[in-house]
Amino acid sequence: MVANKKIEQRFCVSDKGRLYNPQQGIVIEDTITRPDRFEFYLIPHTGPTGLQCPMRYDVIKFENWDFNPKDLYDLTFNLSFGFYNY
Repeated sequence: MVANKKIEQRFCVSDKGRLYNPQQGIVIEDTITRPDRFEFYLIPHTGPTGLQCPMRYDVIKFENWDFNPKDLYDLTFNLSFGFYNY
């Protein structure tokens, strides 16, 4: 799996005309991801509005595993707390 934090995409949630950051742990896995790859975006932490940066993960090899994608998302989210800058 390849993690990339230097991306241009930003995500927000609209509520009553105001924009907010998504909650930590949110996974975006379709609509903006490429259909020919297993990739997803993960919001690993909370931050000030407009300053939060999601991470994009590309799964290079995903075969003969006994887990479903939700297990991989949960594992990735939990491992994101091991980075020194979070």
